[in-house]
Amino acid sequence: MTSLPQPKPTQDIRGQRFDQNSLPANLQGAIAGQKTLHKGLLVAALGLGCGLASELTAVLSTTLGLELFGLGRFAGTFYESFLNTVVLLLWLTIATYNRWDRALWVGLVALGGGIALQGLLGQLGTIPLVDGYFFIATAITVFTCWTIFALTFGLVRWALAAVDILCLQAARVKWLGLVLVALGAIVGSAIGSSPNPYREGNIPVATAAETVIARLFGITFTLAVVLLAWVANRRRHSPWHYPDGIRDWALAWGAVGGTSFHNLDLNQVNFAGASLANTDLRGKSLYRTCFRQAQRLERARTDSRYLDLDNPKVQHLLTQGTSPDKDFRGLNLQGINLRAAENCPPADLQEMDFAGANLMGADLRGANLTGSNLAQANLVNADLSEATLTDVCIEDWHINPSTRFQGVTCQRVFLRRSAKGHFLDPQPERGEFQPGEFEAWVAAIQRSVSLSFQEAVNPQALAFALTQTAINYHSPDLFSVQKIDPQGQGATAQIDIASENFLQLDKDEVQQALNTQYQSAVQRLEAGYELTLQAKDSEIQHVRQLFSQQQTMIERLTGQLAERSSPVMIQGEGNQIYMIQNAGGMTVTNQETNINAGGNVDMSSGTRISVGGDLSGTVDMSTGGRVSIGGDVVGSSILSTLSGQVTTSIQQLRGVEVSGSDELADILSTLQQAIDADSALSESQKKEALEAVETIAEEGKKPPEQRTAKLCSMAMNALKGVAATVSDVSKLATVLQSSLPPLLLLLGL
Repeated sequence: MTSLPQPKPTQDIRGQRFDQNSLPANLQGAIAGQKTLHKGLLVAALGLGCGLASELTAVLSTTLGLELFGLGRFAGTFYESFLNTVVLLLWLTIATYNRWDRALWVGLVALGGGIALQGLLGQLGTIPLVDGYFFIATAITVFTCWTIFALTFGLVRWALAAVDILCLQAARVKWLGLVLVALGAIVGSAIGSSPNPYREGNIPVATAAETVIARLFGITFTLAVVLLAWVANRRRHSPWHYPDGIRDWALAWGAVGGTSFHNLDLNQVNFAGASLANTDLRGKSLYRTCFRQAQRLERARTDSRYLDLDNPKVQHLLTQGTSPDKDFRGLNLQGINLRAAENCPPADLQEMDFAGANLMGADLRGANLTGSNLAQANLVNADLSEATLTDVCIEDWHINPSTRFQGVTCQRVFLRRSAKGHFLDPQPERGEFQPGEFEAWVAAIQRSVSLSFQEAVNPQALAFALTQTAINYHSPDLFSVQKIDPQGQGATAQIDIASENFLQLDKDEVQQALNTQYQSAVQRLEAGYELTLQAKDSEIQHVRQLFSQQQTMIERLTGQLAERSSPVMIQGEGNQIYMIQNAGGMTVTNQETNINAGGNVDMSSGTRISVGGDLSGTVDMSTGGRVSIGGDVVGSSILSTLSGQVTTSIQQLRGVEVSGSDELADILSTLQQAIDADSALSESQKKEALEAVETIAEEGKKPPEQRTAKLCSMAMNALKGVAATVSDVSKLATVLQSSLPPLLLLLGL
């Protein structure tokens, strides 16, 4: 358990504005925000603003009331006031219960419809006929009143939200604000109903009854605006709803004069247990900043420049170490600090969805991620030491050698997620990871790259791509093929990078280079051209062996043979050596003497040679002579040793207590005899077939539930691949044809 730094005595940092030099590293338990007097002034300014806005609204409302209930009948503006009132009521209602833009369109439609109706009634003689200028004046009047009412509505909504941000006892403050609004409405209604000295003499003064009605109308209308603003905030959960413009403005007002960390590097600053209300936390960097058990972070002014700290569920996650909302897909969580610490329980991230999330550099030490989705998540440089990762989905996650997994608890992971969200392809396929195995498994992944193929893998092209790319990186032994898994019509190959090199390489760059070399090789082979490996003279012999080993391994993993009709040439600095890969053998060509040889070959004079057919003798290269052999070079002693190993494995198979072991041993023994006696098979083909028989024998010793189905399947594919390259008179092909059905049945394939 990691301990947080010991806190200093409670630090009161209210009202302070820090710079980088004065920033403390440990602010655990500190009290931030504004001084009491400053906060009081901010609240008073809100109340004063709302009071003045209600007064102006009451003036307009009372004037409308006079036009509606009295003077309008004589001044000819009754219809205009009525239209104004209808438009305002419609807009306020829609803006309260729906989006503001929809309310705007409803208001515009109502205004246009009302003006059109006024013109129609004028034509019919129902109301006095007016000219076009009157319609323009009506529109301007309605727009003016509409703008003032909208500003008041928005101001009250913002003020109510700002009070929630500033005050813990917001309800009491809102009641005081309502008193100010009511006073403003009363004063405004009195102003709006007072006699107008500029009124034309032929317009009568309103009666006492009309004045009272107009004042009541103005006060009611004003209080209705305030009430609807309150209802709108409640419906939208302002200021806590995210994202929301009112929330942003309220948080900005709430941070005025408060503690400021604006634009500072807050990396690894400890805010654990601090009170952060009314604080400006728009830091330029928040790498592993600790907010565990911090209070009122939702009242601080934040942004999303570095991470999505302005998102309420991210704030809850950082302060509480968990979240009731488990959907964090695609969020920027880089550098978050959720490590287990003293007085802070481990982060509970069970069954959370972090698909596509940016967790680069995150400190997740000790976190419980059981059942979580980490598909496409970026965990580069993240620390998951001591974390629990059982049953997580890691499809296409991004890790690097600096991603730490020391002491991880993990029984199983899933490599893929279905479209419906189900986790698929468990790893390991059977059983579970033992302590330390997951860390080792991930380490192997970290130093490997994955290549995807849309069609069947071309072994020769892939071997060429691996060899040439390794030469380009000045490390011929850079790559080794670990496995090739079928995927639909294509396959996926896992390529390991030598442990001494992978820390210095860009894996994305390596993957791109391998893909480019492979595609180029496939195109040249399809066009009938040879492949040319570019190497130094001193590397040619080693490169030749490396290429041959790579191709043999790939053929074994894919269960297919490479097309041998296309040559592979190694081009050195001073000569060229062609490796002609075909059934008959190979030819080596250079700029010096060509020698055909069979049996023993002495190269003591440094001569370059060309060997046709199988070479079963010895080669003396004591003085550095060079030879390149693309045919079959397998000594009889090697085959004899391998055949003996197969015989031993088959004999051991007969002695195990596994159902069908004796029958399986009989079939494998028949196959071995056919391989040894088959003259249609080359030495390398016999070697490959015997290795496949040995693999099946070794797997056959195990109980069916413990067998590795993939190894059995690959061995069967290797046998079928060898048999497919020879004629029907082959003894192996004949025996395999009759043995294949019972063999597949016994292996459970």
